[in-house]
Amino acid sequence: MKKAIYVEGLTEMVFVYRMIRTHYDEDWNAFHISCINLRNDNTTPHPEDYGYEKAGNQFLVRNVGNDESVVSLLIEDFDGLHAQGYEQVIGLRDVYSESYKSQFNHSMESKDIHNFMLSMQETVSCKGSKDLKLHFAIMEVETWLLAIADNHVFRDIDSRLTDEWIGEKANVDMNDDLEHTIFHPYHALKAIMQSVDVSYSKHWDDIKNIIYKLNKDDFEYLRHSGRCDSFKTFFDSVFE
Repeated sequence: MKKAIYVEGLTEMVFVYRMIRTHYDEDWNAFHISCINLRNDNTTPHPEDYGYEKAGNQFLVRNVGNDESVVSLLIEDFDGLHAQGYEQVIGLRDVYSESYKSQFNHSMESKDIHNFMLSMQETVSCKGSKDLKLHFAIMEVETWLLAIADNHVFRDIDSRLTDEWIGEKANVDMNDDLEHTIFHPYHALKAIMQSVDVSYSKHWDDIKNIIYKLNKDDFEYLRHSGRCDSFKTFFDSVFE
């Protein structure tokens, strides 16, 4: 299996890297993963290559650096990647974006989210290949982080970060299916971290501080939790 995954930003890159690395971590020889920033690669940090270079399971994660570039670069690069032996090319981008807001304002109606995603998925499907797929994090990859970090990571960061604390300080109900209740999850996650004087931004150290605490069980927990269906769909596509 050889797959390329295009993501919109550094947070998504690190999340996907950690998801794949922990999935195979018990068998270093079973996989290899490489990450590349398509913009400013010499100055933008990225996770180190990991695994056995000649392993049967090969993953390339490319950060395109912009949500609106995911679809165009997926289509543009697909033929070349396919020629290099990549069996699938997968895109991941957030629903939350300037383009979503310009079309649907602050709506979280399922039909609006569906229509937004469908328009881009139809563009990708015009390429005419089942090996080219586009997935979305609803509303952002931070939704997945909020749901998955509730397993133990928040308490690992600060023991005060209980569900009750988070509800009081950040007005987030951790029992909700968060992809249906939080329009801008980045701000919610930032508020949670700031409530215990920990920074969260889309910068390398802040991202690693949360995501590098995740283990294989955390991703499996979210996959089987009945929450964040957009995560389960993406996870299954990566490892099918």
